[in-house]
Amino acid sequence: MNSICIITDSTAQFPYPVFPGKDNIHFLDLPIQTNGRILDDSPELKVNAPPPSLLDEPPPGILPPTHENIQNLLTSLNKKYNEILILTLSSQLNPTFQEIEKAIRSFSGSARIFLIDSQTISIGQGFLVEKASRAVESGVSAADLEREIRKSIPHIYNILCTPSLNYLFHAGIIDRPQAVISEFYNLYPLFVLEDGKFTPLNKVRNYHLAIESFQEFLDEFDKLKHISFVHGGLVPQAEIRFLKQFCEESFPRVPFSEHPLNAYLAAIFGPGFMGLFISE
Repeated sequence: MNSICIITDSTAQFPYPVFPGKDNIHFLDLPIQTNGRILDDSPELKVNAPPPSLLDEPPPGILPPTHENIQNLLTSLNKKYNEILILTLSSQLNPTFQEIEKAIRSFSGSARIFLIDSQTISIGQGFLVEKASRAVESGVSAADLEREIRKSIPHIYNILCTPSLNYLFHAGIIDRPQAVISEFYNLYPLFVLEDGKFTPLNKVRNYHLAIESFQEFLDEFDKLKHISFVHGGLVPQAEIRFLKQFCEESFPRVPFSEHPLNAYLAAIFGPGFMGLFISE
């Protein structure tokens, strides 16, 4: 049995469904609050899909794990492992990282705990968790593992797009006038996550122009390890095929994976979201 285990949260998605060391990964479930209800069951989250846009309705929101749940998981793993590496979604998107920090300070177990803010979400987070998992399987020490993951964070990139601007307003990413005006004019803003924070790039008029911007973004890189495309059901299939063909022709030796939008991304960005995550 490995002396190191990995904890991540349920916002993470993985480029590959199976990989070495996945059994050593443990998850903190993040409930979603919507319409006065707290949903923490995966099938239920899928059924209760958010609407394409929001005005004044109560927005869906991702809740951090409770102090009790964090402590219970740490206590359970403390019985089996000497060291625990925790990788969370960006602390700029949700207070999960801060809540775990608080729980660690009051934790009385003997296990050594390493807490890392991934500064990303979804597949970007999954890239890092998978890398950590493979490293644990290879026998790397916990201290070396932490250093390797921190060195890898700047090499995870993304470009994100959504026409559902009121979701970004409710998530605290943009202000309300910007959201209202952009939705009124049917604009599709493009963002990147830099150091875990949203940085706007530009706005386009439709998904096709957004996909072209994704291609321009990819052209900036020479050495890629993996390309992952995450999208909701509102993205036209023709545009998805267009991007996939571009990646296969431009980066024939780089794996390309396609993933459905999960409930957590939908709660932040709305069901019209699409995002490109790449590992350099």
